[in-house]
Amino acid sequence: MSKILIADTALITINGILFQDSYYTCAIAVREKWFMQEVKDTKQINVYYDPSCLDSIFIVYEDIGMIPAYKVTFDDFQSLDSQQLNLYYQTIWRLLERRKRKTRIKRLSQKVI
Repeated sequence: MSKILIADTALITINGILFQDSYYTCAIAVREKWFMQEVKDTKQINVYYDPSCLDSIFIVYEDIGMIPAYKVTFDDFQSLDSQQLNLYYQTIWRLLERRKRKTRIKRLSQKVI
């Protein structure tokens, strides 16, 4: 690993943090649901990276400082055919929609009480 980190920007997408044709994730992104957005919405963030090792990038986060975000590999998906992959994504979307409905119902029930 080199001693110099280079500044750049990445995109937060529904699939993860997109940087140089790879996706990354970190605990804060998952906890704060950065990826739970409409497909058409993307947000740019500042990142730092070591050009000799792109297994991780670093995000500057509020008062915490630099947080590592790790590359997500999709090796497991390569063995799936398109029908299995579509079924997987449909299941994920159904689960996300169910979660949204439960959240709405919970908010509505709290307002009634």
